[in-house]
Amino acid sequence: MVSPSRDQRKPDVTEIVTREWYSIKEVAHRLGANTALIERLVASGQLKASRVGKKLIRIHQAELDRYVESTTINPDG
Repeated sequence: MVSPSRDQRKPDVTEIVTREWYSIKEVAHRLGANTALIERLVASGQLKASRVGKKLIRIHQAELDRYVESTTINPDG
């Protein structure tokens, strides 16, 4: 049996926590969302991303933290 390549397996949680840059797929996995939503957030500018080369898009951990904080609901009103 052939084991899945690194690109085919789900990211290891400890691997995600120690890195600073994430793919759209990894961000979607972390937020429990689908990749189409993350792509829309990037396209609208709500979630800032950096393009590396022609197709590769990466999102920095600090930007992900900023986005999550900006969308957090305050239970006190």
